[in-house]
Amino acid sequence: MKNNFPEVKIVEVNLPLDEEKKQYDGILEKFFSKHPEVHHCVALNSKAHIVGEFLLKTKRHNVQIMGYDMVHKNADCLRAGSISFLIAQHAYQQGYFSVDSLFRAIVLKKKVEAVNYMPIDLLTQENIDFYHRSWVQ
Repeated sequence: MKNNFPEVKIVEVNLPLDEEKKQYDGILEKFFSKHPEVHHCVALNSKAHIVGEFLLKTKRHNVQIMGYDMVHKNADCLRAGSISFLIAQHAYQQGYFSVDSLFRAIVLKKKVEAVNYMPIDLLTQENIDFYHRSWVQ
């Protein structure tokens, strides 16, 4: 962002994972009160629903969240409109190909590729109910 969009100001809020849910509400209320100009959020872990649930509860409808990971609470917030979209990874497929690569390298003594690109999916309110984690090899 600094290289391509230096005019964009990035403001961070830290939500420690060991906090109780009521503590999150206080942290987020303080953050959004101090930064009313914030209208776009990125959650870089599977906890986007914490912010999404807060936005629903406080009726803040002018904030868009990009979340990560297709977990039930994130999907619920996506359906409710407090998360704009989710980036979903194929964890099972990643795990399978990791073990397969180990097997090929260690047991079969074959050369494996150092980089293996994996698909990601962008989930929205319109396609969330049609998303399936299954994959075909």
